[in-house]
Amino acid sequence: MEQFQNYDMVHRVYAQSIQLNHEFKAAETAYYPMTLHIYYDAHRASDERESFDKQLVEWQILAEKDPATFDAQKEAGNYLTREGQSLKVNHDAIKEKKARMGYFALLSNSSLSSSEVLDNYRRKDVVEKAFSDIKDRLNMRRVKVSSNRSLEGKLFVQHLALILIAYIQREMKESQLNKTYTMEDILIHLNRIKGYWDEEFGLTIGKILEKQEEIYRGLKIAPLV
Repeated sequence: MEQFQNYDMVHRVYAQSIQLNHEFKAAETAYYPMTLHIYYDAHRASDERESFDKQLVEWQILAEKDPATFDAQKEAGNYLTREGQSLKVNHDAIKEKKARMGYFALLSNSSLSSSEVLDNYRRKDVVEKAFSDIKDRLNMRRVKVSSNRSLEGKLFVQHLALILIAYIQREMKESQLNKTYTMEDILIHLNRIKGYWDEEFGLTIGKILEKQEEIYRGLKIAPLV
């Protein structure tokens, strides 16, 4: 699994696919072709192992200080058991659990690659954040309008905002900004650019930093001056 040929630079995971032509029946006389996409995230595995080790230490301390409460922890019993005054460690169970950390799988009936399948799956998060932006950033949790015209105007602004989010998402991928920034990072950096309006001199834009210029270039937008 951890060979450079399997490394997906966009998502920073290792990926392999397995064709399953005879495991999932669509009918008595035919089989439904499926592809099992398996991924390994080394950073995720490291975080999960550290978190698990922390939990084991906490259970160990609990077994020494409060044996009765420790005995009530059902999951702890899979890895640590009390034998009198001592604590027995199930090293095989711990090793087996750690060996699975960092892995996840997606099942698909499409002809997409493992990278494309993962990209589509993770876009669900973008949709959820888009709804969050509508409710919070764009103040649509409550409509708060007194006429149909106001409602139409507000919905039109939301529509434009979602178009911009879709555009940013596409350009981030094409320019590979997504390797450095998340959508939230992009919005935060651009939100820091301030503009000032003066009746005599018109619009004045505050200083644009190097990271903000990099984002503009990646999004194919000429930086404001």
